[in-house]
Amino acid sequence: MILNEGIRAKIKELANFLDISESKIITNSVIFGFYKYWIPYKKNLRKL
Repeated sequence: MILNEGIRAKIKELANFLDISESKIITNSVIFGFYKYWIPYKKNLRKL
């Protein structure tokens, strides 16, 4: 997965600040995005 360098730098700063790994933040944001966008999207598809 390729992320924009600016976003990567921000994630690294955040990871250092919170003392957690960069990949864990990326994984969590992907999971969060999945639940936030994909599931409501699927529900809307059923209505069509």
